[in-house]
Amino acid sequence: THGMQKIVSSTMFNITLPWKETLFPLLKRAGYHTGFIGKWHHPNPEAFMEYTFDHREFYHGDHWQKRNDKLVHVTKLNEQDAMDYLRHKRFINDYDRNKNNKHAQKETAETAKPFALTVSFTAPHSQDRKGPPPHTEYEPMTTSMDWYANDTIPMPKTSTEQHWQDMPYFFHHDRGHFFNEARRRWSWRYDTDNKFQNTMKNYYRMVTEVDHVIGRIIQELKDQGEYDNTLLVFTSDNGMFHAEHQMAGKWYPHEESLRVPLVIQDPRMPESKKGTTNDDFTLNIDLAPTLLSA
Repeated sequence: THGMQKIVSSTMFNITLPWKETLFPLLKRAGYHTGFIGKWHHPNPEAFMEYTFDHREFYHGDHWQKRNDKLVHVTKLNEQDAMDYLRHKRFINDYDRNKNNKHAQKETAETAKPFALTVSFTAPHSQDRKGPPPHTEYEPMTTSMDWYANDTIPMPKTSTEQHWQDMPYFFHHDRGHFFNEARRRWSWRYDTDNKFQNTMKNYYRMVTEVDHVIGRIIQELKDQGEYDNTLLVFTSDNGMFHAEHQMAGKWYPHEESLRVPLVIQDPRMPESKKGTTNDDFTLNIDLAPTLLSA
């Protein structure tokens, strides 16, 4: 027989669920040094974390976070913590438990375990405030504000009142014009050209910042001589409406919110496959078995 079980934050560590059979516990059990940097907004009970990650740095939410009494942009934290892991922490096994142990053995590049690191970017997720502007939903680094300043971002062709009216009847609930959350957030971000331009430019600035950090990670792997021995996967958990159908958010089954990138760089890949694309359907449930079998 087959069955389905709903797993949410409140039940993901229930003892009846096979947490030990998920990706990172299996990798750690197989001898990998496991790390997780960045966005994690689930419970993290210590008893489960000990056999999941050698090292973890969890944060999410605001785009500016306090670190050592200073405000640091969350994408800069991703970069700093990823560099620290690659340069230092991966060389101490079970780092989080052994970091204060003066006698903990520090491995060398030759003796270190293979590593499995997730860098989970908060950006460009919006800061989910409880109300509309003046709260700023997208806050790039101050050094990025000149980017795209002289560009004009084109409004999507489907950003029309008619496209919104063509949505199913239950999108237009009688409890109010902005009862629909996607429509409500559209009114915060996109219902005027000025809002649209400001929102999209800040969004693209944050995406470009992420792109920069990914480049830094790749360069670090090259500098360490690990690039040609590392499987790289870039993906995301959802797409986004940027005023298409006069909506915002990610909740409905249109291509704008369903399609996500999946880019895999495998040094063992034949030259004939490098740089190619295909149209195979993949889901997030495919990632763990694919990585474990690689």
